[in-house]
Amino acid sequence: MKQELHPLLKFFSYEHLPKKLQEVSRPYYILAAKLDSELPGSAEKTVALRKLLESKDCAVRAATDQAKLLVNIQVAPPGEKLPMRYNADAGVGA
Repeated sequence: MKQELHPLLKFFSYEHLPKKLQEVSRPYYILAAKLDSELPGSAEKTVALRKLLESKDCAVRAATDQAKLLVNIQVAPPGEKLPMRYNADAGVGA
């Protein structure tokens, strides 16, 4: 009897990504598929796949050029707000 694929596996697809990001994402797909086929269905398997997915998402974001967001973290005096500044290649808010 063939085991049904875990629903989280669909989020490990990588074919839609640019080549550079496919190279980052593909090893996560391979590991997710291996875990799905070798581990019995359980809550812990779902948690393992979810945490692997979270790791994959972080790695893909880290590999993008859009990871250049700079945020100033300061403490504002009570009742005052500080402006949030960012610099995306000296774009808006620079």
